[in-house]
Amino acid sequence: MMKYINSILLIIFGMALAQCSEDEPVTYPRPDWSPVAEDFANGVPDWTPAQESAQSAPGWAIDLTGNDAAPSWSDPDKNVYPSSMTAVLCLTDALNYFAADGDQMAAFIGDECHGVAQAINSNGRKLFFIQVKASSSESGNVEFRYYSSRWGRIYKSPASDVKYVINKIYGTADNPEYPNFEQSGKYPCIAQAYVNIDYNSLPFTYSADDEFSVFVDGDCRSVNAAASSNGTYRLTLYGIKAGEELKFKYYSAEQKRIYTCEQSFVMPEAGGVIGSNEVPEKLTFVPDGSMTAYVALTAPITTWADNAADVVAAFAGGQCIGRGELTADNTYKLVMNGTVSDGTDIDVKYYSSRLGYVFTAASLVKFANGTIAGSAANPKKLAFNLTDKHPLKMKAYIRLNGNLAMLASSGDVMAAFVGSECRGIAQVVSNANHESVYELSINGSLTDSEYVKIRFYSTQTKRLYESTTGFNFAEGKEYGALNTPVTMEFAEE
Repeated sequence: MMKYINSILLIIFGMALAQCSEDEPVTYPRPDWSPVAEDFANGVPDWTPAQESAQSAPGWAIDLTGNDAAPSWSDPDKNVYPSSMTAVLCLTDALNYFAADGDQMAAFIGDECHGVAQAINSNGRKLFFIQVKASSSESGNVEFRYYSSRWGRIYKSPASDVKYVINKIYGTADNPEYPNFEQSGKYPCIAQAYVNIDYNSLPFTYSADDEFSVFVDGDCRSVNAAASSNGTYRLTLYGIKAGEELKFKYYSAEQKRIYTCEQSFVMPEAGGVIGSNEVPEKLTFVPDGSMTAYVALTAPITTWADNAADVVAAFAGGQCIGRGELTADNTYKLVMNGTVSDGTDIDVKYYSSRLGYVFTAASLVKFANGTIAGSAANPKKLAFNLTDKHPLKMKAYIRLNGNLAMLASSGDVMAAFVGSECRGIAQVVSNANHESVYELSINGSLTDSEYVKIRFYSTQTKRLYESTTGFNFAEGKEYGALNTPVTMEFAEE
């Protein structure tokens, strides 16, 4: 019997303990609330593109080298060849540029030399006089041959161009003939180009040590003349055939870097011209090995855009490789330096000066040197990931009410929440009425309609409280004011 009585007493005692536990309030440690991480910037970012290593002056030069030995041409016996015709010849600019004292010229009929030229200077140019001797019955064609001592190469004009005629005058000192020697050379397609470089628009200062030339697949194909007073260059182009893709390149001695022309050209037909002295082709340049992308902001970012103060830059592996240049409203041209390998993912970052915030379009393009992504007319859209991004701000001024106000201490903490996300921690400030007011700077998203509630922790009660009401987030607005804060009611969580 006693055994049963003890069991009943134990049950009653346990129920009493349980009742006491239920009546005792739950307490919490001080919460470690902190706003979700944001990309606010502390002033305008110092995004400076990484530069490639300095390059030595390339010393660009066309290579016309041949392996012909210097000829030993000699005049024929005048007694054997009593008849003659006279030729006065001149080198084209393409060959005259490389003319030297050791050069030779002669006239041939078939494989036999029928006259060796005498060279004289007349009015600043070199003329070649040839007495072409032949028999009285000769009716063949005359082929002119020119030996370039600088290049070790013998050039031949088309024999079909000139018929041998006794006493014929082929060219004069005032109006010499220009044999087509180039057709037998390394580059038979010779043309001209007139181009203009606006040095004020380039990222370097002109220097007399700069170099400028034209290339086909890395092969130097030009000799440039000095620029005229208006910045126009006349260049002789050396091509194998018409239609070859031409690349204009410029070496800046100041920057110690090579730049490539953004415009595209092809080799004209022999004798053709790119541009003209009156209307030269205008050239712009970007760093050699770089990539260009045209990018544009989109809604809702454009609502806060300030083109004069915003900044756009390209990044690879966290390293800045290019900074944008504004080309149109909300559109930027990004020239990315070739400091990364092809195939590297490029992120584009945008600093909004009005929001003081940095947005990122991750892996917008893959780096590919020498290419262009998008265009000025059709730029790539900057699709920023706005998830968990809250660049907007509003203020709230809260005053505690009732017992919580009486129990307030310096260890208390108040925070603003949207759902489960902390969007701001309060600071205790005093107003003109000497009241302690909780001031909150609250972050909000760009697109969503958000409802804000306030949570509070009391160090005196060690309990958590939540406001019984909330308010809608309103960018740039204030909920309450410092001298007229909102008195909020809180309920224990």
